[in-house]
Amino acid sequence: MANAIIEFYQRQFSKEGDPTDFSMLDNVPAMVTMEQNLELCRFPTLEEEVICYDIHNIVLHFFGGASLPKSITHTNLVLLPKKPRVQIFSVLRPIRLSNFINKVISRVIYDRLEKFLPNYISPNQSGFVKGRSIFENILLTQEIVTDIRMRDKPANMVIKLDMTKAYDRVLWKYLMFLQVYKRVKQGDPLSPTFFILSAEVLSRSLNKLFEDNFFIGFGMPKWSDPLNHLAYADDTIIFALAHPPSLSKIMAVLGGYE
Repeated sequence: MANAIIEFYQRQFSKEGDPTDFSMLDNVPAMVTMEQNLELCRFPTLEEEVICYDIHNIVLHFFGGASLPKSITHTNLVLLPKKPRVQIFSVLRPIRLSNFINKVISRVIYDRLEKFLPNYISPNQSGFVKGRSIFENILLTQEIVTDIRMRDKPANMVIKLDMTKAYDRVLWKYLMFLQVYKRVKQGDPLSPTFFILSAEVLSRSLNKLFEDNFFIGFGMPKWSDPLNHLAYADDTIIFALAHPPSLSKIMAVLGGYE
C-alpha cells in the first residue's frame, strides 16, 4: 500500500516535460523598483514582529544565502481523506507538516511583498491582493452575464476555467525565484502570492490581445474599458466574442500558459 501511494503521488507531482519556451513572460514588464528590491531583500531585524531571539540567527543566515539544514526543511506528508470511504488515492489530500521556522521566513517575505502586490497584479485578479475584494468581480460577472442575455447581437460567450491541482503544478523554474524543482505548497503564507504572480502571465497575455488589430474582444459598452477576463486564484472567467479568429488567439494563449 505504501509503495502504491508513493508511486501515485510521484506521478502526480512529477514534471510533464521540461518547458523551454518562456516567451509569455515577455508580456510582464519589469515593475520592481530598486527601492522595492532593497526592501524585499534586506536582512530581518529583531523589530520584525514575527521574529524571536532564538531563531533570529537562523533567519539571518537564510537571508544571507546560506542553505538551511534538512532538520529544518524536512516536511512530513499526511494523507487526509476527502470522503468517508477511500477507494482511490485521488480522494486523499496530502497535507505538508513543516518546521515552523520555514513559515517564519515565508511570513517575513510575505509581509514585505504584500504591500507591493497591487502594483504588480492586474486589476483583473482579485484574489490575495490587499484592498481587492472577490465580491467586486462576482458582481461585475453577474452584470456582464445579465447583459449577454439581453442582447441579440453580437454573439458573446463566457468560458469558465478551473485549473486542476493548480498549486501543485506551479514550477519554481517558471516563477524564476529559485532554480530548483519544487512546487508551491498549500498552507505556506507565500503560496497564494507565488500563484497569483504566475497567473499574472496569463492575465497580461490575455490583455495584450487587445493590441492585436485582428482581435475582436468581448462586446462591452462604449463607456467601459476593454475586458476579456476576471480571475480569483485558480478560477478564471474569460469573456469573448463568438468570432473564430479571435477565439483561436485566446486558445493559443491558454495553450501557451498550460
